[in-house]
Amino acid sequence: MHPDHHDDRPAAAFIAEELAKIPARYSPIAHLSATVGICLAVLLLSVSMIDAFGWREAAVIPAAFLLANLVEWIAHRELLHKERFGFRVLYQQHTPRHHVMYREESMAVASRREWYFVLMPAKGVFGIALAGAPVALALGWLMGADAAWTFMGVVGFYAGSYEVMHLIYHLPHGHAARGTEIIRKLSRHHARHHDPRVMMTKNLNVTFPIFDWIFGTIAPKHHSTEP
Repeated sequence: MHPDHHDDRPAAAFIAEELAKIPARYSPIAHLSATVGICLAVLLLSVSMIDAFGWREAAVIPAAFLLANLVEWIAHRELLHKERFGFRVLYQQHTPRHHVMYREESMAVASRREWYFVLMPAKGVFGIALAGAPVALALGWLMGADAAWTFMGVVGFYAGSYEVMHLIYHLPHGHAARGTEIIRKLSRHHARHHDPRVMMTKNLNVTFPIFDWIFGTIAPKHHSTEP
């Protein structure tokens, strides 16, 4: 944000306080490159390790994608919006910080340094990849190594999609990345989740609202948050 620009967002003072705590060496581009880079590395490694791709491996893709979407829904509700022993840092970074900073009517970051509050820590993305490994090992035992690597490829793709899409939702309305209708619709879906009245129970999918639809947790239609 330009130093002369007045920040009239409801949480402007809180955001300014938190921005002051970010290390001076912090690089938003390096942050994004690290998180997406880990996801891309998992995807490319997985693809390179597949010897033969057949119908079983093809069947793994939609199944893994749906499982990732379900895990996203559950983790968002149970870990990011509830204090759980061993996962309190996730709650503290999400509900009392991210949700206080960005409300339904003021979702956009004002500077790239605010990406710090939107993107996951790189170690968190690495943790997601590790969490997928036991499932991949079990799948490998049942269906073979190619199926296991296919599963891990989907994990890498999905985690990368989460990072990029969540960041796009928090970019200014006029940004080129928000230019397609599907992105605008998904952005509105996520913005509704930032309404404090529904954030604990509604619009819990961040990427694609598949399990929000299955579980009936799509928030009622509200005023549009962008043109």
